[in-house]
Amino acid sequence: MFRTGAIAMLALLGLPMSAQSEALMMKTLAQSGYEAKFNAQDAIYPGFMVEVMRALSRDSPDIRIVGVDTYASLPRIETALKSGRVDVFLAWPERTTVIGI
Repeated sequence: MFRTGAIAMLALLGLPMSAQSEALMMKTLAQSGYEAKFNAQDAIYPGFMVEVMRALSRDSPDIRIVGVDTYASLPRIETALKSGRVDVFLAWPERTTVIGI
């Protein structure tokens, strides 16, 4: 599901969505304990993953990613992804094997 969701998200980035009246809102979570990747409170060094998600939202106004400042442990993020409470989580490719989705 993660790979399909990520591919679908990337496909959406290349398609004009101007026919839709509102932005596609995607829920995410930040992984606690990994400030180099997720540190949304730091305006100067927000973390690599936060910067990527913010850039996606900024450069694709039809996509809005929310929740980059909401922290959870990896097991909670995995559960949220599997249950559909979270739409997208940015991780390195090998993580999809660990998560198993």
